[in-house]
Amino acid sequence: VNRTILAISILDFLSSFWYFMGVWAHPKEGESGLFSANSAARGTTGTCEASGFFIQLSTMSVPLYNAALAMQYFLSIKYSWRDERIYQRFERYIHPVILLFAFTMAIIPLPLDLYNRYYFYCYITASGYNDETQEFARGTRLADDIFKSIYFVVVFSCGILDTGIMLAIYLAVRKTIQKSTLYDFGANSNTSNQNNNDGAGVGRNRPSIGRLASSVSSVVLGSFSSLGSLGSSADGEAGDRRRKKRAKRRDQRTKQVATMALLYTAPFYITWIVPAFFFFKQ
Repeated sequence: VNRTILAISILDFLSSFWYFMGVWAHPKEGESGLFSANSAARGTTGTCEASGFFIQLSTMSVPLYNAALAMQYFLSIKYSWRDERIYQRFERYIHPVILLFAFTMAIIPLPLDLYNRYYFYCYITASGYNDETQEFARGTRLADDIFKSIYFVVVFSCGILDTGIMLAIYLAVRKTIQKSTLYDFGANSNTSNQNNNDGAGVGRNRPSIGRLASSVSSVVLGSFSSLGSLGSSADGEAGDRRRKKRAKRRDQRTKQVATMALLYTAPFYITWIVPAFFFFKQ
């Protein structure tokens, strides 16, 4: 889990740095006639391509790493896998797969000249459209559409996967808590029944050694039985209070798990899904 979080942090840092650079990475006016003039531009075509490369690398890897992290939480909570088993069975394969895919999707646009000025940063887009030739000087519309379609598939698929995994974790925890509640109720019911049976057995097993002795023993044992009943009643009330407190704690745990699942998925939707919708409308 820590390795996955470290990978996400490094990739987020790289993309955040180039987002911070923003228009400074755009080629200066006169550096390339394919870019619109911008007084804040201080870069070159190379800096713009570097900006687009690292932003694309993060875009193709961070959503997948978020889904992988959610799956690791699921394996730990649902199946009680330890960190060593998660690494051996899952994590060790996820890192090369995600990074290979992300680097491939980030490298391919370089020879296609697809990293160009895009709003306040550089990203995949065709640039320098010529009305006479009806062609772009850098990149093509087809390649632009293909890479943006891949972006939508990755982001929305990871969003659906994250939501499904968090829902599965919540249901698994709630099921476990419900089983614990049923077990607690059954254990207390058995204890109460045993106490009642013990009190009733005292009256049934009293000795019979004559009418007077029988009467005396009935009164004495009946008194002890009454005292036992009072004690059992008090114990039962205390047990009910304990069960209510445990039930309340279980409800609180269930709500906490639901809140944690929401806090995990909500930032992903805000960071990736919502911008993707605006990106799609364009």
